[in-house]
Amino acid sequence: CNGIAINSITQVCCNGTVSQRPGLQSACCGSAPYDPSRSYCCDEGAVSAIPAGAVNVSCCGGVAFDEDREVCCNGTLNSVVARPLSNPQCCGRQSYDASLSGCCSGSIHDIREHGCCNECCNGKVIDPLTTLCCDDQVVPINENKKQCCFKEAYNPSVNLCCNGVIHMKNITNNACCGNTTYNTITETCCDSYIVNQVLTSGCCSMDLTNEKCCGGVTMTNAAPESSCCGIITYNPSTETCCEGKVHSGSFRECCGDQLLNETRSVCCNG
Repeated sequence: CNGIAINSITQVCCNGTVSQRPGLQSACCGSAPYDPSRSYCCDEGAVSAIPAGAVNVSCCGGVAFDEDREVCCNGTLNSVVARPLSNPQCCGRQSYDASLSGCCSGSIHDIREHGCCNECCNGKVIDPLTTLCCDDQVVPINENKKQCCFKEAYNPSVNLCCNGVIHMKNITNNACCGNTTYNTITETCCDSYIVNQVLTSGCCSMDLTNEKCCGGVTMTNAAPESSCCGIITYNPSTETCCEGKVHSGSFRECCGDQLLNETRSVCCNG
């Protein structure tokens, strides 16, 4: 054992350390010897005595315990004999009966007071038959509004939820484009921009040999000298682009999306 001769009848070698055999049966728990008929090897080499009469043994915080009599919750042992639990579960360091209670944010609640089921919403127990959890907000369900749209409930049969904004379905071919809606028959959505299909052949592709890509939208028949202004084209020699809006006159100064009259106005914060 680590270069030392030992008596295998009376001694045992554990991780290079010579120790006396603890009994007729010997095993190693890290560098410590133990008798597996009387002790249990827990994590990190901790030897713990097996509880009397235990059949199903496990460890909790380095201590052996009887799984039929106790439950380990985050390193804390809880008895399931003194307070019988048909479906023992942990809630933080406490145990509870999951058939009768629920755990929300480390607190145990009686689910019999909250309808059929156990669901949590930002630390509160809710009944999913009567309430929704919408972005950690408890929202009542009515007969129509049964889905979440950000922090609100909405009716998907008559509404669209577009990036957290609820819109009415005006036509059957409505769809979302960013946080608004568009007509899929007459319009195209390109990178959250809505464009009339008459003005474009579709969203930008990799082949732009005879086309120009403005804001993810393919502009057909664009003049060679044109540039992009948002999702439209303009002629920089005769026009000015102000935040996606084209104005007559070149090389003018903008204030937001409007032209600035430099002789009579000053632009403050756009």
